[in-house]
Amino acid sequence: MDFVVKERLNVCELVQVCWKVDEEKTRRREVVALVKAMDELKLEEGLIITEDMEGRENINGKWVTYKPLWKWFVL
Repeated sequence: MDFVVKERLNVCELVQVCWKVDEEKTRRREVVALVKAMDELKLEEGLIITEDMEGRENINGKWVTYKPLWKWFVL
């Protein structure tokens, strides 16, 4: 896991960072790690920051959001 965001002692967000997720092997590696951590921490959503991919997918009942870095900066 690249980043764990906490509010006091509670984990509220997990973030993976991967410049390119075009290759299936790379995308799978990032998603599997994120979903595993989400399961362990009982979170329903996670974020993967990318160069330019944007979207959202449901994997085994967990939501994975892909967001380009520039959009994440302007939150």
